[in-house]
Amino acid sequence: MRATPILLSLSIAGLLSLGLRNVAPTALAAEASTPIEDRSLSSGEIADAALDPVLEQRTDGILPNKRIIAFYGNPLSRRMGVLGEYTPDVMLRMLDVEVAAWEAADPSTPVVPALHLIAVVAREHPGPDRKYRGRMADTLIERV
Repeated sequence: MRATPILLSLSIAGLLSLGLRNVAPTALAAEASTPIEDRSLSSGEIADAALDPVLEQRTDGILPNKRIIAFYGNPLSRRMGVLGEYTPDVMLRMLDVEVAAWEAADPSTPVVPALHLIAVVAREHPGPDRKYRGRMADTLIERV
């Protein structure tokens, strides 16, 4: 089976965490009559924030100035994505090939390779925290 890269899709909150941290929340808080955490935004306000020209002018974040090409999965499972389907050396060579293809297709947008680890998985039985999830060990997370 051929590994397919994914282009990560981020919410406005995700964009804010990637370098736009102090732009939109400050602007929205200045306009709000109540604290921003107590106020629900309409879909129109969210769309306006997404199209805010101040956001488009920022150049210190990863997006929108770069393209992220990520392979995802969990190295402990062959069924959870490319990270577990191949050995690390083979998978990383495949990622390099995919990154090179994107760089050739659009040389004007720098490409950032990434690995997306599925670090929390569903469990059949509850764990010590009584939740039906298992978190991968810190050593695995650091290794990826």
